[in-house]
This record gives sequence, structure tokens and C-alpha cells, in this order.
Amino acid sequence: HADIAPLLATGRRMAAARALAGEEAAAFIARHARLAAPGLLRLAGAATRAEGETALYALRILLAVAGGTSHLPDEARSRALQARLEEDGLRVTLSRAVVAVRRGAVYLHREGRHLPRLDVAADLVWDGRYRVAECRQAEALTLAASGRENVPPPESGEEAPRGLARAAAAAEPAFWQGGLCLGRAVPGVVLQPVAGPWARFLPCFDLAAARAVLRLIGGVPPPPSPWRGHNDDDR
Repeated sequence: HADIAPLLATGRRMAAARALAGEEAAAFIARHARLAAPGLLRLAGAATRAEGETALYALRILLAVAGGTSHLPDEARSRALQARLEEDGLRVTLSRAVVAVRRGAVYLHREGRHLPRLDVAADLVWDGRYRVAECRQAEALTLAASGRENVPPPESGEEAPRGLARAAAAAEPAFWQGGLCLGRAVPGVVLQPVAGPWARFLPCFDLAAARAVLRLIGGVPPPPSPWRGHNDDDR
């Protein structure tokens, strides 16, 4: 037991450090990130350069959420991207997400490749970005990307450049029956946005970051951890 104690203490310190980093990233996201259009995240470009490591962690979280991935992108590649976010007109991909810089703002959306087409079922997670939260539809449906042909031209706006908004909307899910796109509103079926890194499992030290991004994308924030403080040594 004496040999285990130092390992447990190290684990607690690492968990506390990660929780603090998550809380700082959550505050950054709440201050600087917006949902500019369906599927399109907007981040204040100046903040990504001014807030150093916190901005980098928040950027990695938002890349994973936009791309629907279960893991955050590589730190070194994310740091290299962060250094380029003042390049107006920049357009790159990382972690299945398109990153575009327009007039000092950073936009992120799912790239239009390798989008799944899945039969609709209860609790299905589609592309790491949406969950079928309710399914009372008897007829066979599939869930797939909307596609550009089914996306109306978006209205231009300061927070949503037309081309980016349309590309983001084309990668958003829609219900299909046969070859017919039914859109997002189907009686008896409910879709909820989820955050890819925590779509199936949410460690307690990631709660703050998960809540921040779920509020951002219109998902259902998780409840407080029932285990927090259950051990006197963790207080």
C-alpha cells in the first residue's frame, strides 16, 4: 500500500490539473465561441492568439466537436494551426474539420467527406455529432448528410459567410427514405447534438468543457457527477 500511495497522489494531481484546464477552456469557449449557422462554429481569432495554452486546448476541443471525433487532435499539429490563425483566407482541415479564417474570425465545420449513411435506431450516434434520442417511427429511415442540393442558399451575414454556411449545412444530418430527403423534422424521431469526445463516456474532470460545448451547439448539458466528493481524499 505504501508503494501505491504516491501513484494515487500523482493521479489526483493530474486529474485536478486536467479539470482546471477544462474549466479554463470552458470559460474561453463561453466568451469567444458562437454557433454562427447550423454546423458552423465561429471563434474570435484574436482570442486564439492572446490566450495561449487555454486557447490551444479550447481549439482542440472545438476541432473534435466540429469533426465529430472521439479524441482531440494532436497537440503539435493543433499548435501549428494556432500559429496560422491570423492568416486571412486560410483554409485547412484537421481532425475531420474544415478551419477557415475570414476577416479575423475562425470558422470550423465538418468536412464533406466520409459522412455515414446509417439506419435510424434508438440511441444511434451519427458521425460523432448527433444522437437519435427518441425513435418512435415505424417506417424505415436512414440518417445521412443533407448534401448541397438539399440546402437552401443561406442569407449572408457577418457571422456566417455564405459559402461556409452552405458547406456546413450540407454536412449536417437529414432523414432519408429511399432517395427522398425528408429534412431534420420527422414525427416520432428526435435528434440531439452531442460532443464527439464525450458522446459515449464523460470523465468527471471534463464536465466543464463538455457543458460549455453542449451549450454552444444546442445539446443537453450533462448533470453534475454523482461521485464528486464521495471520497474524503478527493475533497
